Amino acid sequence: MDLEFWRDLTFVIFASLLLLVLLIFIVVSAVGSFLVVKVLSAGRGKLAEVKPKIAMVRETASKVEVGVEKGADAVSAPFIKARGLVNGIRRGATTLFTGRDAGG
Repeated sequence: MDLEFWRDLTFVIFASLLLLVLLIFIVVSAVGSFLVVKVLSAGRGKLAEVKPKIAMVRETASKVEVGVEKGADAVSAPFIKARGLVNGIRRGATTLFTGRDAGG
């Protein structure tokens, strides 16, 4: 047996192993794709059940947000008015006592 025989045999074994690895990758990819499609189709059915509930939760959350904003405005309004009143009194007193406008 000469060196050319072993070279050719090694090439055939290497090519066979490479084809085997590629076949394994193809099979694993096909099985994975199949499982993903099955899970997505099952999830689509569940989504149809959950979608109205999600819309209801979204609507309730927006109502809560509007209520919180109104409450926050109602709570902060007297403080804002008081601040304006204090600034107006300060400006008037400054103008009255110094004879120049306080700016503002």
